[in-house]
Amino acid sequence: MQLAEDQVEAEVVEAKVAGSNVVMFNLTDGTRIKATVAISQVLRSRERNPDGTPKYNANMNVHLEFLQPLGKVVKVPRSVFGPPQPSAKPKDTRQVA
Repeated sequence: MQLAEDQVEAEVVEAKVAGSNVVMFNLTDGTRIKATVAISQVLRSRERNPDGTPKYNANMNVHLEFLQPLGKVVKVPRSVFGPPQPSAKPKDTRQVA
């Protein structure tokens, strides 16, 4: 099979997580950032860089969550916790004669 001039042969390489794919960052204002990285595909070219190292191409997704500082009081919709529960009434210890 002959490749077109604008094509390169590349091998699909498996990428396994070593450790955790989640990193937490603490900002000076107390905000926390949770970054989650997912690699969907890695290709290693049959061509080499001038220094002899392989050329790689990786497809990845980075998901960022901006988290409130711990202990901060925030307002959220009631639906997050469900309907309000009635207050527990103390047991009536009076005896009926």
